Amino acid sequence: MKVIRKMSLVNIGPETETIEYKKSTGEMKEAMISIAAILNKHKKGVLYFGVKNDGTVIGQVITDESLRKVSQAIGNHITPAIYPEIKAVRIGERECIQVDFEGNRQPYLAYSIPRIRVADEDLIMEQDIYDEMIRKRDNVKYSWERQVSEYTLQDIDKNAFDTYLQKAKDAGRISFEETDVKTVLNKLELIQGDHLLNAGAALFCNCGINELQMAKFATNERLTFTDIRRFTGSIIELSKKAEQYIIDAMD
Repeated sequence: MKVIRKMSLVNIGPETETIEYKKSTGEMKEAMISIAAILNKHKKGVLYFGVKNDGTVIGQVITDESLRKVSQAIGNHITPAIYPEIKAVRIGERECIQVDFEGNRQPYLAYSIPRIRVADEDLIMEQDIYDEMIRKRDNVKYSWERQVSEYTLQDIDKNAFDTYLQKAKDAGRISFEETDVKTVLNKLELIQGDHLLNAGAALFCNCGINELQMAKFATNERLTFTDIRRFTGSIIELSKKAEQYIIDAMD
């Protein structure tokens, strides 16, 4: 007699203002709306495909194509652009898709409409809140690059810093002679106390602020990848990796 084993269901708790569940990628549009709403309220969150609204994990069939569809939907329907981490995860005995996302360029729109998270609902944003977010985003004083980061002088990649400084001097963009890290950063207005501003951290720290994705396509139709790579790090180091990737691809 053939024994059929029934997989037990796992519950991972209720939805919150930063956690959203969708039963499958068939609810893609609703997922994009939730991501934008969460970003506008909390700047980061996580979304799962394969989980019911009450937190019961039901899973779904996951392929490279399904992961790619999630990525494409985010790229096509959420503005400004975000670059989430999308991966297949096993919860209990079932496979789900987990999307970790964050962004600091509020307001975010999904399908050209701004929404905001309230409890587990995605409500259309009121006009005055939208206008205030636009003012903050466009005002240099509030801009992301001018905000103080968690990174300090000790987090700087010295090789990246030296590379930048030498290229800037060779190009005539920097005329002063100082080479001390803190002095240079002060002159460039990239530091506050011992903490780098986000712009300085993006330039010189090997952190998760920047992400570089590079791929080769099998044909000009850009449907099939023959190689895909992802790196994080300082802008300076990522530019070197990009240059080398192009050179290697031409061999």
